Amino acid sequence: MYDINSEKAVRKRRFYYHVTSTRNIDKIKKSGLKANKEGHIFVFTDQRITEDVAANQCFINKVALFVIDSRGITGKVIRDQVGELAAPFHRIIIQDKISKQYVKFLRSWTIDFDNPTPWQLYKIQKTEGVSKEEAKNRFYERRELAKFISKQFAPQMKKMYKKLASQMKKRTKNNK
Repeated sequence: MYDINSEKAVRKRRFYYHVTSTRNIDKIKKSGLKANKEGHIFVFTDQRITEDVAANQCFINKVALFVIDSRGITGKVIRDQVGELAAPFHRIIIQDKISKQYVKFLRSWTIDFDNPTPWQLYKIQKTEGVSKEEAKNRFYERRELAKFISKQFAPQMKKMYKKLASQMKKRTKNNK
């Protein structure tokens, strides 16, 4: 079984970025940044991918961005093994907590999913070999298709989720 903690440490940078839901701002300001159950703190090295990470990995649209001063990092920093264009910017800090004195709140905002970010355009340009203008066109076409599909299938999805929730509730009762 693969153990990501055995990955080789990479050279520490001066600063790292961490994105989270705006609901976590006060908690992080008060207590610092805490690791997940595995002792991992997920960060990245370039602000350009902030919205991509927020939307596609954290599944949030109300975004808070923090900067981490590496003087607060006592653990190992490794590359995150993700398979995407932004992979070179992803890191994992193996450490239980980063003290609040090394974690600074930068800003918060709401992602506008109806308009492309520079990173989204860059990804389309690089992966599909098109101009910036064509990348914009493709973004808007896909956004409209996604809205159409969402609208068409929303009632069925709602029904399916209700059914699944009911089944899970029954299973939970039966397991007690």
